[in-house]
Amino acid sequence: GFGKTTAVRKFFEEPPRPAKVFWLTALQNSERRLYQALCGVVRELDPRTGTRLQTLGFPTVDVLMEVMEALQDISCTGEAYLVIDNFQLLEGAIQEAVAALSRHQAEGLHVIFLTQQVRRQDMAFGEGRRVCFLHSDVFRFGALDIGRYFKLCNVPLAQQEAETLHQNTEGWVAAVHLQMLQVAQNGGFEEAEGIDQLVRRAVWDRLNPGEQRLFLLLSQFDSFTGPQMRFMLEGEEFTQEALSSLLQNAFIRYDAAGGRYYLHSILQGFLKKQFECSAAAFQAVALRRAGQWFERERENRRALQYYAAIGDYEAFLSVNMVSFDLVGSSDPRDRDMLLELLDHCPREVMAAHPRSLIVVAFALFAYNERERMAALCGEITAMIEDNSGLSREEKDKLQGELLLLLSFTRYNDISAMSALHRRAHSLIRGKATLISMRGPWTFGNPSVLFMFYRESGKLEEELACMDECMPFYYDLTGGHGRGAEDCMRAEALLNRGETEAAEIQAHRAVYAAQDRGQGSIELCAWFTLARIALLRGEGEKYAQTMQRLHALMEKKPQQFYLYTAELCDSFAGGLLGEVDESVPWLQSGEIPAGAMRIM
Repeated sequence: GFGKTTAVRKFFEEPPRPAKVFWLTALQNSERRLYQALCGVVRELDPRTGTRLQTLGFPTVDVLMEVMEALQDISCTGEAYLVIDNFQLLEGAIQEAVAALSRHQAEGLHVIFLTQQVRRQDMAFGEGRRVCFLHSDVFRFGALDIGRYFKLCNVPLAQQEAETLHQNTEGWVAAVHLQMLQVAQNGGFEEAEGIDQLVRRAVWDRLNPGEQRLFLLLSQFDSFTGPQMRFMLEGEEFTQEALSSLLQNAFIRYDAAGGRYYLHSILQGFLKKQFECSAAAFQAVALRRAGQWFERERENRRALQYYAAIGDYEAFLSVNMVSFDLVGSSDPRDRDMLLELLDHCPREVMAAHPRSLIVVAFALFAYNERERMAALCGEITAMIEDNSGLSREEKDKLQGELLLLLSFTRYNDISAMSALHRRAHSLIRGKATLISMRGPWTFGNPSVLFMFYRESGKLEEELACMDECMPFYYDLTGGHGRGAEDCMRAEALLNRGETEAAEIQAHRAVYAAQDRGQGSIELCAWFTLARIALLRGEGEKYAQTMQRLHALMEKKPQQFYLYTAELCDSFAGGLLGEVDESVPWLQSGEIPAGAMRIM
């Protein structure tokens, strides 16, 4: 409410306007969207660094240093401005990563941070030698400023009143503006009122009950589009003229480029307090509609959060969810949300949605909630058979999906896993829906042999088992992991010193993996070929192969592909005697969580 955003926008409106201006606004619970937008901006300024950021993925503790280094090393030809608005909403690793932009060395790039709080951010920016701070005192209105502002608004104000208003508001622009509205409407201003009371008098009390209801419905969003607003107001009686009038508000900003309305934080803070005091039935309506909007937009994770907030487990389990919706974020609240579902959802509601429960069970497996997963799987089996609304074919398919899920609990016993795959294959009679072709078959591991060679002296049997078993899994999943058996055999041949046969087998793995877009298998195959080149002393071929490996890695957005490439580099460096060149997390022996999932 100090006019930071307004001042910067005004700056860019004045001639001569900069050639390139990028504006990113942080919103609550939208850190990942901001990061994706930042990657896009950086990619436009510096394609190499932009690709690097995309590969590293969303900043977590594990990759924070790499993300910060990439942002600090950004290059920029020409002049460009990057604005990060609402910086105070960022926390933890993402805040530190974005703050690293203040330490960039690109002469033509100017980064502007707009933030409400200062002390914590000053610490984040403290290392920057070329950072200029504009604190709140720069934006405060003096008594003369207040008098001039009222005059511009055609609202009369005596000098003594201006001085009194300055004492009461301390020059805070938002409070001054609200008092101006109060004077314009009532002929006098209120002394020493808090900002919420000012908002109430100047804005809220002047709305009729229907208009207040509209604002409360929209209070669930930091920003919203026209279609989003119309969806939330479905069934409400509002003319387009009334809506347009309401949106012509100093506390609502419209971004024509993005087609979005943004609520000022002062108004949104007030509205959220009003929402919390509203009737429980109304809150449920608003949250349910918000969930329905996000479900319609296929933002399933956010939809699930809204449904869970009101305990609407019927709606929760009706979402056409996939496992990524439940485990794709590092937010620990997602795990808690699932446990609350299991604890509070009526059994008859759960019984009506066995497919969704299988996805929930898969997420429990990913969260290492093995006991809860096992118990749920037992319940799902009974629920499927007891569901009279399902045909025998539908029941068989669901039981097959459940068997596919249970096969992961038997890793890394190839025979045991394959036995469940075959049973699932016979029941589903087609492609399963649980497994996504985008998911890495190796979980980011660079060696299939490491994953499935489990008993000394039995390697040949295990290779034969892979040859026999994988076709069933491919049929079941549409080719997920294609080439895995070729890759494992290539590694076995390499370890036996049969490099020519190993090379042929590794190329087979590459072609098979490329045919189904299985990057994790292709990466393993290129790594095997690189090791063969090293063993033969073929330096140029080794370098070319590692370049292919890294080119493949850069196309994959998942964070663990970065770790896989670093593991390959460090392993190869060790073979060359360059142990000191290995990445820090390997030198320390502290493997980051999620880096090598199979380990």
